[in-house]
Amino acid sequence: MQLRTDLTTREEQAAYLAEALAGLFQGPAQPSPIRGGRRAALRRLRAFNVHHYARTRNDVVQRGVSMLSPYLRHGMLSLAEVRDSILGRFGITPDTEKFVNELAWRAFWQLVYAHLGDRIHHDTILSRQNTKLVCLGVVYHQT
Repeated sequence: MQLRTDLTTREEQAAYLAEALAGLFQGPAQPSPIRGGRRAALRRLRAFNVHHYARTRNDVVQRGVSMLSPYLRHGMLSLAEVRDSILGRFGITPDTEKFVNELAWRAFWQLVYAHLGDRIHHDTILSRQNTKLVCLGVVYHQT
């Protein structure tokens, strides 16, 4: 199916997609509250303040999370780009170290998933051979 790309407003796009994808979703068709695209990703990255991240990242009330996940997931931002932006703006602090550590864990688990696929949901021990996993530009060798 080739989707139209000439619609200019979010409302037009939502109505068109609801009709084009009818039967593929349940409930009312409504666009995500998260704006997509590279410009929105960069705005979100610039708006993210890493101060207090280490303390508030798991606090759902204070919303200490970056809200960058959808942009990372869909390739609008790279992990290295986010890391460089945060370190460039805030320097090396306990909060930036924790944030970069979380980026590294994200990369690690993506690699594990790429290796194991759906087996990631089962109790599995990675083989004892050299994995050559690469995480944020560093090659890790299993010993």
